[in-house]
Amino acid sequence: MDIKQQIKIQKKWVEIGKATLEQVIEEGQPDEIIEYERNELSFYENELKMLQERLKNGG
Repeated sequence: MDIKQQIKIQKKWVEIGKATLEQVIEEGQPDEIIEYERNELSFYENELKMLQERLKNGG
C-alpha cells in the first residue's frame, strides 16, 4: 500500500476517533473512558502526522 493510501485511511481513523470522543462526552461517560478515547484520538493524529511527514520527505 502506498503512502497516500495509508494517509487516506489514517484520516478516516482520525474522523472515527473524533466522533467517538464526541459521543462518549455527550453520553456523559466516566472520565476514564473519555481519557482513553482522547488518547486513542491523539495516537491516530500522531500516526497521520508521521505519515504526512514521510510523504513530504519523499516517502
